[in-house]
Amino acid sequence: MFTDIAVGLVFGLSQISDNMQSATDRIWQADFAGAVARVVPLPPAFELVYRSGLTLPEDVQAAFDNDFAGGPYFGAFAIAKDFSFGYIAGANSRAAAAEIARLECARHAPEATPNCIIYAEFLPIGYADLAPDEIALSPEAAALFQNPGKRGRFRAMAASDDGAYSLVWAHASQAEADAAAIADCDQYRITDMAGLRDMPCRVLPGLP
Repeated sequence: MFTDIAVGLVFGLSQISDNMQSATDRIWQADFAGAVARVVPLPPAFELVYRSGLTLPEDVQAAFDNDFAGGPYFGAFAIAKDFSFGYIAGANSRAAAAEIARLECARHAPEATPNCIIYAEFLPIGYADLAPDEIALSPEAAALFQNPGKRGRFRAMAASDDGAYSLVWAHASQAEADAAAIADCDQYRITDMAGLRDMPCRVLPGLP
């Protein structure tokens, strides 16, 4: 017999200092291991990739279809043996999405069966793992990075692996802008999930 179905969560992690259009013709992606050298452009199209052939119970399938399946990348939906589940959409890396989804799933699963697997994930079309010095952004953050607007001489954008980001502008120096972007981004990181590795905010190089 299955236990009660857990409610999955979508994390709202975006932060901008002005209203910006989130659509974009090109998506900029990245990864957060090692020194950040560049933000890599990838196409905006994405696909839902199934990693398990299990048939979901009706209630879980409804949550998958209604709350998760619309995207965006990077996203992951994790399930336990009893079909407890957890999910996230809009993370800034594939690895972070999978880690957060598994931990969210495990939080709702019985102690006897805490192990969760990835049932499906959102990835950019043609996605390949990036180099250690490259970074990734969700589509919303990527649109802001590509089109930051005219916002003063000293501006900066910072982002975290988990999906948090911030754009700041009109500071007295570049160093001040960089520090302000990191401080603002830090307020939107996931910090209340037990077992989640630290995912610091970092300044994005090459802001147009």
